[in-house]
Amino acid sequence: MKRAIFLLLALTPSSIYAQAEHGESGEHQITDMLTIGHHYECISEKDLSHVFTVHQNAGEEIGTYAMNGEEKEVMIFSGLDTVSYVYIKDNSSINLTVHTDSGKFEVSYGGDLFGEEHGTCTLLGS
Repeated sequence: MKRAIFLLLALTPSSIYAQAEHGESGEHQITDMLTIGHHYECISEKDLSHVFTVHQNAGEEIGTYAMNGEEKEVMIFSGLDTVSYVYIKDNSSINLTVHTDSGKFEVSYGGDLFGEEHGTCTLLGS
């Protein structure tokens, strides 16, 4: 739970930062990374049988994280060479970051899902 609260606070910018980062309106702008959409299949280096997918439709800031037939709705944020998929709900959290230039990922699980891992993602298309 502490990780989820920290993540929420870390992702919530102050109004001054929001204006500097996103313009005078303070509204989040969709970056080029999000306008094209992404669909990745990711495999953990820790356990090769641990395979999941993340999907984002072009222009949307909401996507899906799917593993073992279970799908979760995630918020999507983009950085310079990263796309992050964030899930916070039901006493658990997932923070997955895919490095689009290398295909590597890191994921941390909080709450009921506690743990972390890394591996490689393959772009399947949008």
